Amino acid sequence: QLEAELLARSSECMALRRQVEDQRVRLQELLRIQGECQSAAEAGRALQAENETLTRDLDAARKEHTALGGVVEQCIAKLEKESRERPHLVDKRMVTQMLAAYLEQRDNPGPQQEIMVKMADLLGFTTAEREQVGLSQRRRALLGPEDEPVGFVDLTDRF
Repeated sequence: QLEAELLARSSECMALRRQVEDQRVRLQELLRIQGECQSAAEAGRALQAENETLTRDLDAARKEHTALGGVVEQCIAKLEKESRERPHLVDKRMVTQMLAAYLEQRDNPGPQQEIMVKMADLLGFTTAEREQVGLSQRRRALLGPEDEPVGFVDLTDRF
């Protein structure tokens, strides 16, 4: 009877040892999973913080974009207003080039006169100003009616 009881207790002890070993393996697996979850949670918090930073940066960029858009609109409006108020606004480089070309043609009165006519057209000379520089009568002789410049682009193309 003692032997049978010892055998039963031994079997019970073996079963309990197997259960303990199974529980130990399960505990190690759960600890591994817990570590992975903590790492994932930390990564999630880091991504959330980065997302918040990027959201703030995006909001700041949108505000700056809106502000710059307003500045651009103001500049365009100012430029349009100035162009309406000063229709004969001319690029300084264009006048410099024409003046240099005029001075280069000192010995050639025909091309020199043509350059002077183009400068007068570009600068929007009035009839009185054309007469003052001696262009009122000769202008029609140099340019026929079909050669009359149509606009600023035509003047620059001919120059």
